[in-house]
Amino acid sequence: MVGRIAGIPPTKQMQISARQGLQLQQEYGRGQSKRRLETAQLIAQGESLSESQWRNISSFHARYYGDSDPQQLKTYENGGPDARYIAALLMGGNGGQDKAFDLIPELNRN
Repeated sequence: MVGRIAGIPPTKQMQISARQGLQLQQEYGRGQSKRRLETAQLIAQGESLSESQWRNISSFHARYYGDSDPQQLKTYENGGPDARYIAALLMGGNGGQDKAFDLIPELNRN
């Protein structure tokens, strides 16, 4: 059933968050997986995302944050933000969580 929706673009807020996440990931080397980096690049560029990518974003945010704030900054003792903070930004930050959580129930109805 995955793939019924052609593509849904990220919000501007998601693009800003993904760009910040990519910058922090480059600087600190944390928060990435191959799929997460690929998705973050698409978000940062404003490219439309597939249904599968939206489901991955929703799953990430549900798994790690649920109703809490994914951009709650925590730092390592040696400096720099923790991996989950960077990963949350890569997945569109608060905007990504909100959009994915709104979108998935709609996709499930179709």
